[in-house]
Amino acid sequence: MYLDLHKWVPELPSVRRFSEQIIEDLKDGRSVIVLLPAGITQEWALRRVRKELFETNVFYEEISVEADNEEGGCVKQIARNLMIEDENGFSPESPQGLLSTQRLPNVLLMDLRNPNDPKFSEQWLIFFEDWARLNHQVANSGGRKTALLLTLSGNSIPEKLPESALYLSVRFWWGLPSLLETRLLCRQHSMKVERMSFRLSGRNLSVRRLQ
Repeated sequence: MYLDLHKWVPELPSVRRFSEQIIEDLKDGRSVIVLLPAGITQEWALRRVRKELFETNVFYEEISVEADNEEGGCVKQIARNLMIEDENGFSPESPQGLLSTQRLPNVLLMDLRNPNDPKFSEQWLIFFEDWARLNHQVANSGGRKTALLLTLSGNSIPEKLPESALYLSVRFWWGLPSLLETRLLCRQHSMKVERMSFRLSGRNLSVRRLQ
């Protein structure tokens, strides 16, 4: 008997609120940087986010990207993953060129493969700040925005992080689930074990509790 954390944790109130904040950001065209503690994967943390985007028919894609300090490397990786070329058949080399192709989804979920040195993720954070400014300009001109989401965890998180802005949000996983929620999960698990024991033993549950 075990407790299916993948099933129960996303439904806890604190984790639901965390997911709902991210979903609201993405639907409003805000890019999001999600910071996770070591041991919490993107698959686990964003389970509800994916489900909500799918069920509300938000066009989104998912890609894995590498830490890259090459100039224009972030744009090139996105274009390569999504097989995007400009009207001349070349891969775009700037954020403006990438967005102008009109081939990006409404939301792009990106998982940065965990580098050993947090300095390698700094290029992506700079790119996100540039992208947020570009989305602001696009919104002012009435164009279609694309919200990006990047997850960083453990050693890939640098000391200096961008500040939240009109089209950029930084979300921290820390402290989830709460202590109370953790206790409730443990209690639910113990009750499951007790019920299973009752079925196997064939004894009356109320009698067992009095013993």
